[in-house]
Amino acid sequence: MSHRSVKSVALTALLVVSGAPVAALAATQCDTFYFAGETQQPAPNQPFIGGMTLTNLATGQSHMAEVVTMLLGYTSSDMSHAVTSHEIRSAGSPGIDVVTFDEARLEPTAEPGVLTLLSQLRVKTGSGAYNCGEMTTDFNSSSVTFDADGLGSARYSGLARLCRCKPSDN
Repeated sequence: MSHRSVKSVALTALLVVSGAPVAALAATQCDTFYFAGETQQPAPNQPFIGGMTLTNLATGQSHMAEVVTMLLGYTSSDMSHAVTSHEIRSAGSPGIDVVTFDEARLEPTAEPGVLTLLSQLRVKTGSGAYNCGEMTTDFNSSSVTFDADGLGSARYSGLARLCRCKPSDN
């Protein structure tokens, strides 16, 4: 066990013995958000560009964020599983500035060119108020549509748990 792990276990034991709720300590480091947004491709084989609104479920505070989504590749031969990355940036305080690395599942619908989207986004870096966490799209209200020219547009919503896992300059 590393020195850091020993300190972490000792701190947790101290908090439990002292009666301080460990879950309450962890909860102060994370915020839960509802998010919804849209992105579009300006040209085939280009990133999807758009925006989203993130609403803190505890405070009601909303953040408007710019979003750039890159399709990095497919992990299945039928193109139903993909790897993506998102850059999500908002202005204001506290700002949200994260980069994610994600797994996406696309399932055909009865409508040609429309796919249902389920994405699990994992924050890899962050320099705003948050620098770790996860976001999950709602399978029932998230989709990707491709037109006859192959241009895509995405509509999505879901829940996010964004955290402050390491010190930030902001």
